[in-house]
Amino acid sequence: MLYFYPRAMTAGCTKEAIRFNELYEEFKGINAEVFGISTDKVEKIRKFSEKYGLRFRLLSDPEAKVAEAYKVKKQGKNSAERVTYIISPNGTIISVLKGIRPAEAHADLSLEFLKKANKKGSK
Repeated sequence: MLYFYPRAMTAGCTKEAIRFNELYEEFKGINAEVFGISTDKVEKIRKFSEKYGLRFRLLSDPEAKVAEAYKVKKQGKNSAERVTYIISPNGTIISVLKGIRPAEAHADLSLEFLKKANKKGSK
């Protein structure tokens, strides 16, 4: 799964990353990988990851090309909206979570969706 976040080191994005980190072993337990991506530069993302001990990968999209491709680039800004994509192993987008408040709820809802999808797939 791939989640876009607006800016590292901001309150909402920090809570969201911490929650994904808290649930990371549960994601791994169902063979899911977590990737976070923002338009922040690599150095800021590295500091963010180190400060909070994040165990999943954060990606840098400073030119917002990935954000544009996924249609989550904020209008008139070089940042992304807060959107989570659940992506199958073959690369198919199977769900998009957006407009969810609070920010950290993205992690719980993503995990819940993936657990349900795994149960359906095992039947």
